[in-house]
Amino acid sequence: MLNFYTRVLIFYPHVMSDKDLHITVTEAAAALPTAKLKREHLNAVLEQIVHIEQSTSQKVRHAMPSLHEQDRARLQQMIDFLESPDLLRLVDEGHVTFGMIKPRTHEAKAGTIATDEEIAQQVHDAVEPPLRVLASQPFLISKEEAGEFYAHLKNRPEIFDRVAGFMASGAITGLVLYSSNNDAVQQWRQQMGPTNPTRSSEDGTRNTLRHRFADTMENNVVHGSDSIDNVKVELAFLADQLRKML
Repeated sequence: MLNFYTRVLIFYPHVMSDKDLHITVTEAAAALPTAKLKREHLNAVLEQIVHIEQSTSQKVRHAMPSLHEQDRARLQQMIDFLESPDLLRLVDEGHVTFGMIKPRTHEAKAGTIATDEEIAQQVHDAVEPPLRVLASQPFLISKEEAGEFYAHLKNRPEIFDRVAGFMASGAITGLVLYSSNNDAVQQWRQQMGPTNPTRSSEDGTRNTLRHRFADTMENNVVHGSDSIDNVKVELAFLADQLRKML
């Protein structure tokens, strides 16, 4: 039987279909069945969250649709994967990083007519080798939880509150990305591009994800861990958020 490391190298993730939204890992990467959340579940979240107070954790939780038992089991598989020793070993070796597709991506670039879900899929498809997406999972956070994630900005109150509020304003997609090289963190940050999407990337190209899909610094479409230590912290954060959905 192939070991975990080999399976990651030779298999590719499933692609989102018209009927289902891919939310977990490939069978090869996790040695678990593929888990999918019915598209209508996510649509229900997006429709209801427009009508709730975004900064109130309890109301955000009430916007989540009930999960069927099968979906709950598959969501648990995703949590188990995020906390698995095999994945954490790959993180330590530099092969895995964490990313997020931010909410309200349809507002990130002037003139776009795509929906958040369509842009999330476009970003997913735009990831280039040596990176590949092992797992993707939509989730919601409250303003308070977003504040915990961006705690490093608390010494900049002029932007902290705005960033936390923005991240709580819609569905986020968490990404687990794998590189066959040991530079996953650097690869993902290079593909994301500068925080300001109007700037050229460091190598002089303008084909970064933020340049392609965003116009503004606040809504710049994607997030990426900046170190191996923060990959671990942010994967644990995602696992905690998914556990709240069970």
